[in-house]
Amino acid sequence: MVGVGPSQAAGIRAARQEANEALGSLAPTRRATLGFSTAAAAAALATPSERAATAPPDAAITALCNRLVAIAHEAATLDVQMRTIADEQRIEREMIAIEARRNAVLAELERLGPPKTMAGIQAVARASLASHRLKDVDGAIVPVCPGHRMALTVCECLVEP
Repeated sequence: MVGVGPSQAAGIRAARQEANEALGSLAPTRRATLGFSTAAAAAALATPSERAATAPPDAAITALCNRLVAIAHEAATLDVQMRTIADEQRIEREMIAIEARRNAVLAELERLGPPKTMAGIQAVARASLASHRLKDVDGAIVPVCPGHRMALTVCECLVEP
């Protein structure tokens, strides 16, 4: 059984078998309801690591993309503070730390591979748009070639309004 430990699974199987024997004359919909209740109870008993095994396919990718968006906002906040060389020197250490966190998240995303669900694809699109660095004075992304413009358009279409 997914989401429960071996000892819990054995107990649940025994309880399900006993319930099925006792409820043999009930309509299939009542059996299904009891089976669902048993499965829900088993899921509630699962440990956090067992629950992680049943997480949505792109949950890790979505979480990493959300971190990238947060990192991009943090960098942008510091970026606007850099008006002079003294500002840049003052902020440089923080920017280096932000870049290190960004690179760690990107490496983990690379390790996980491409998203498998539309939610994962949308998360990657959001992170891509948020972390893009080449922007004009109004904050609009500046494409570097026609292919880049088309890729940006796809990302913009995938991001929920």
